[in-house]
Amino acid sequence: MALLPRATVVEIEPRAYASSPPETPPGSAGGRHQIVELHGLRGLALVLVVSFHLFGAGRVSGGVDVFLAVSGFLATYTLLRRAEGDGIRLSEHYSRVLARLVPPALVVLAATVALTVLLMPRARWIDVGREVVASAAFFQNQQLIASHLEYDAAAPVTSPLQHFWSLSVQAQFLLLIPLVVLLIVGL
Repeated sequence: MALLPRATVVEIEPRAYASSPPETPPGSAGGRHQIVELHGLRGLALVLVVSFHLFGAGRVSGGVDVFLAVSGFLATYTLLRRAEGDGIRLSEHYSRVLARLVPPALVVLAATVALTVLLMPRARWIDVGREVVASAAFFQNQQLIASHLEYDAAAPVTSPLQHFWSLSVQAQFLLLIPLVVLLIVGL
């Protein structure tokens, strides 16, 4: 029994070829499926994030939540397709995830450390150092919860790494979802 019957794939593809999908759908690259309907959700998320930063006055936009939901759907969908095909190779999945997330995160964290030493008083260095470690380990969201810092409290004196919470949530999901998919496939 296939995890994703062909009919399910057809239903989320554009209606133009719903009766008999080609091997490589229009708009796809190298046989990779694209779900073009998700571009609208990505656009909505972008509008929410920009609106929040322009007119938010401290309110949470929901745009990051939309991005995280779309990313979670796509990651799960991709893993389910792999599970029904050649199978999930955890080492390949984790190396792709880490190769995509770690280099830019390390650049930001190194810059944050340098700017902290140059611009912030020594009294803040320990807190920022703790958050650098939490961000590097993709646990900044948990660090912020432990320090009782709310997202609405965003201000220059709160944390230069406060926005790493969303990367931490995404990384935690991408590291755990293959195990969940393998468990479901195994059952």
